[in-house]
Amino acid sequence: MTEAQLRELLSKETLAWAEQEPADIVAELAKPQVYRRGTGDTWHEIEVSLLEATNEYIHVKTSIHDGGLVWSLAPITSSFLIYRDGRIEI
Repeated sequence: MTEAQLRELLSKETLAWAEQEPADIVAELAKPQVYRRGTGDTWHEIEVSLLEATNEYIHVKTSIHDGGLVWSLAPITSSFLIYRDGRIEI
């Protein structure tokens, strides 16, 4: 997969996580989540981790790679903040 394709897929995964309720995210990410999407030459692995959970916000990191050496060693990453007042920063 190209870097542009991986970035687009990561953006979609990040948005899907950011649209969830903060309490659900915190509960689901008690342990980092790692899962694969796609098959054959188009598979990719997503990792989602809770970086911080404070009274003001939660901070979540998402990353993606396609199993290739370069992307496995340095996956493409993103993160987002969800504030308790409902604001989201990606």
